[in-house]
Amino acid sequence: MEGDRNELCYRSNEYWGMRMRTDLCDLIGIDLPIIQAPMGSASCPALAAAVSNAGGLGTLALSWTKPSDVRQILHETRSLTHRPIGIILVLDWPQEDRLEIC
Repeated sequence: MEGDRNELCYRSNEYWGMRMRTDLCDLIGIDLPIIQAPMGSASCPALAAAVSNAGGLGTLALSWTKPSDVRQILHETRSLTHRPIGIILVLDWPQEDRLEIC
């Protein structure tokens, strides 16, 4: 029995890929139900793209980013991935300018 479990671990692309697929994955177009935490200044185009390219959902925390910089950050991220990414905006104050750019 132990050998069977180990075999499943070695075939993780087949086994875990099927088991980890969720309705959320289908809804937002990702392969794995892994969403990068939007860690303020630690979220950057390279990290968001790496998570998205690995099959999860990379995110960019843009609430405190000047609207004039949002377009450049999105362009840089899109140059690194064509997979879905998430944009995080805190809605305690007006975010219309940033939302329109996104």
